[in-house]
Amino acid sequence: MKGLQIKINSQWVKLSEDFSITLEQSNPLFNDQGTFSFPFEIPLEPNREIFKNIADPWGDINLKDIDRMPAELWVDGIMIYRGVIETDDEVEFEDTLPVTFISGNSDFMGRIEGMNAKDIPLDREIKLGYRVESAGVTYQNQNNNMFITIYLGDGIMNYTESNESDPYPIKPYCNARVCTPNDAGNYNILEPRRPYSGVCFYVMYILDCFFKYLNIAVQKNDLSTMEDMCRLAFFSTQCHTEAKGEEFSVSWNDIMMNNFMGSSFSLHYDLKYQKIPGLNSYRTIATFLTQNFSYKARNVYATNENIPDVSMEDLIDDLQNAFGVRFLYDSAKNTMDVIYIKDILKSNEISILDVEIVGMQLKKSKEKTIRLTYGQEDDTTFNYDNYSNVKEKNNYLEILQQGQASNDTTCYQDKLTGNSYRIKVDKNTGGNPSLFEVGGFRDYLIGGTSTEEDEDEISINFSPVMINDVNGSTVVEEAFSGKQGEQILAVFADQELLSERKVEKSLIPFIIGFLDYSKMLRYKHEITLSYLSDENYDTESAEESPMRTYDAGYCLGIMRGPGSESGIDYTENYDGEGNDSWVQTVANSAFTADSCDNFGRFFDYNGTEQGGVDQSGRFSLKLVAGKDKYPASQAYQDRGLVSKFLSEYLYFLYNRKTVILTVRMTISQIAGLDMLKRYQIGNYVGFINKLSYSIDRSGITEVTIELYTI
Repeated sequence: MKGLQIKINSQWVKLSEDFSITLEQSNPLFNDQGTFSFPFEIPLEPNREIFKNIADPWGDINLKDIDRMPAELWVDGIMIYRGVIETDDEVEFEDTLPVTFISGNSDFMGRIEGMNAKDIPLDREIKLGYRVESAGVTYQNQNNNMFITIYLGDGIMNYTESNESDPYPIKPYCNARVCTPNDAGNYNILEPRRPYSGVCFYVMYILDCFFKYLNIAVQKNDLSTMEDMCRLAFFSTQCHTEAKGEEFSVSWNDIMMNNFMGSSFSLHYDLKYQKIPGLNSYRTIATFLTQNFSYKARNVYATNENIPDVSMEDLIDDLQNAFGVRFLYDSAKNTMDVIYIKDILKSNEISILDVEIVGMQLKKSKEKTIRLTYGQEDDTTFNYDNYSNVKEKNNYLEILQQGQASNDTTCYQDKLTGNSYRIKVDKNTGGNPSLFEVGGFRDYLIGGTSTEEDEDEISINFSPVMINDVNGSTVVEEAFSGKQGEQILAVFADQELLSERKVEKSLIPFIIGFLDYSKMLRYKHEITLSYLSDENYDTESAEESPMRTYDAGYCLGIMRGPGSESGIDYTENYDGEGNDSWVQTVANSAFTADSCDNFGRFFDYNGTEQGGVDQSGRFSLKLVAGKDKYPASQAYQDRGLVSKFLSEYLYFLYNRKTVILTVRMTISQIAGLDMLKRYQIGNYVGFINKLSYSIDRSGITEVTIELYTI
């Protein structure tokens, strides 16, 4: 079998004598579309066995029947590419059928075009806990019985499966502490375990669901080799649930446990009867208290509505840009490899490509600055640049000991962590003068400053979570006595709640079993449900909690675990009825964007690992630590994304040289190339960026290799 041949749907295609194609294969490390796609036309008449009566006006074959047929490209008896063919949306038939051969990542990106993360079904039932839906009681009076059911709405949820400690794959999601402004000008602090706490799905879990949905087998996934990648999660305050299964009974003692509604929970029902018809005069004939009711509940499960509204193309691109990963799809095997570019570039392995070089050309282009950016216009948290009034301090403790005055415009620079701070007063600070970090997520440039026209921008579209220390006032007080206080970190959500914690709701009963309708109209029902909640809101302006509808956007953080002081909280006789309560506490759990707190204390997850930068699997979502003129200390300077994932890649992009080689190669050599390897070709060593050549019925032409070398 000599020359070029194509197989479609397991059948050989009959090609014209002058048929030829030009192929260009690209390296997925340096190009958006790895491998390639190319269009060509197939003669219809000799290939009716494959395409049937596709060109017949009365035929029963349409373009969808041909679309994505498996295809193979053979040269001199060797299969060099396997992929699929695609047709245009509209084809005008003459003597040929135009198709496009697609292979590798080109095929993968085409499959996910237009797909939203919310479209991806969850791969399992994810139980969050249970919701107490109703309370029942029976009133008996002579021959009349009233069977009374009170529906409690959706606020009484026991989040039994909340997670503030376990990474993926132990758990598919986590929960975060949140702070919000309130009507009194202060904070409301919402702990991770609370009714309808936001479901923060882990990114790696959503990726696994994504690949399962596409039926793509993941052969290799290097993401999990970095501990924090297993803790990287989408931040959300929303908790969309679906109730499933049969109802079951829940005791009032369980509802009043400290890790559920607590001792403040009360259901009070006064049943009253009208003394004289027509007069607004009632007497109480029965009173039912919390413990008099029987409670019914159903289990609730998370839905994919908790996934943020982001396209899968954007998510894949952002993971590649932020963490230096590549998704390598093999369309022939329908498999995926996920790798870090840094591991490829760090390898010293060199393979020899023994070919005849018939020409060489050096290609140079104008050097461009490379800008890595979150693409945010904010000039404080991201690209703050006012360093005209700077005071350097050895650490955060010294900065706190300066005090916080509302008229202080100094930029304080922490020489330990590289963080910069200013003082502000607004709703984000609870109304008090408070330190806030500036320039923490600033752009990173390699090649110096330049105009936009002279820059190549690498943009990251997600936002890192913004964190407030809700124990800040105590931390400041302790700083003046020389103590590094315990920070309690919470993600800020810009939704106003009420400072009043007591929630009261008037409910209406559903009654069956009462036979005398005229007497039933003389009954009056006064039912009050009350409890304490930090998520109380203005019911006149919203039908449900703002936290349930707040759109945090496309925002990521890292679940840092419960801290080293987690344990068991024991409360004796918590309900006044002789019952005791044991509650698992998570101490100072944290969901953050940085790998250390403001004092420079690295998060130690579950309190079992030694904290410190020596834990290579930890990273910050900051691009770099420190500022250009004010670097962080040695122990902290390498915690950002550039140092952890991207330094080798960005250095290679900026310093690479391009050599164009014209060579003679056999088809076996082409088929055996591994684009992830560094090759030596003659005197030149580097990575093959592109490979182009033409093939006709007689064989292969000379090959052009674009080689990236340092």
